[in-house]
Amino acid sequence: MIKIEVPTKSEIEELGLLADELVASSKSLQWVEDYREIYKQIILGFLSETDKTVFVAKNGEEIIGVVTGSITNSGPMQGNKKIGLINTLTVLPPYRRKGIGRKLCGRITQWFSSQNVEELTLFNTVENEQSKAFWESCGFKVFLEQRKKQI
Repeated sequence: MIKIEVPTKSEIEELGLLADELVASSKSLQWVEDYREIYKQIILGFLSETDKTVFVAKNGEEIIGVVTGSITNSGPMQGNKKIGLINTLTVLPPYRRKGIGRKLCGRITQWFSSQNVEELTLFNTVENEQSKAFWESCGFKVFLEQRKKQI
């Protein structure tokens, strides 16, 4: 049975494979060599801040998925609404298309709701077709395009 829960600090050491999947799914982004260690430090930081959260999906004791989220606001011109940002959601390949990503999305949505967040947002890379289809199936719509240019 799959459990969704907040990871312990010791479990964060097991997130290397999920960091690898995050990097593999977004090849157009530039990643530093020690991204695994940095990812673990970011997750540890999320656990210690009240406006951020982390949930992992576990199959027995094996961590097979992770979702992270943080709270920001829309700014004064848009009424300073609380906005939930789903920073990352990753599931190991053998466990994809089994409802685990949807469970993680549902759990973080519950957390945002408990924090009086009014709107959720996220980013995904253009080349990640699987991610785009997943988020659309969860009710997310494209509303903004972000562009970049190397200089």
